[in-house]
Amino acid sequence: MFDGGKVNFDETAGCKQMSRYLRLMHMIACTVAASAIAAAACASGVAAGSAQHLNADATRTAIAQAERAVRRAEAQRMLWTTADEALRGARRAFEVGDLATAVAQARIAREHAELAMAQKGYPPFRIQM
Repeated sequence: MFDGGKVNFDETAGCKQMSRYLRLMHMIACTVAASAIAAAACASGVAAGSAQHLNADATRTAIAQAERAVRRAEAQRMLWTTADEALRGARRAFEVGDLATAVAQARIAREHAELAMAQKGYPPFRIQM
């Protein structure tokens, strides 16, 4: 509690505290993004270990569609980081042979890129009177 006396402030203490705060916020954001991606994969019906029959061609097609959507969003400067992360996840999953996860991540990337482009049509703020 501040008693009105002179404060002995170490200038680096504030930086250290801010650094801890930023690391905590980054960790929370990563956790939320990962859980949202996992929830969307389960909701879409395509999750790792699903009984769907996927082949490499269908997976490549899904990734190609996601790449096109991400490029369009990036061209409009409206790319969400979650779309980019999901696309990278789809590529990694395809490389290791996890086709179901690759398709799920590609769908998420495409959906988030399309939502980002749709967001451009909304006003940046609303004035209420």
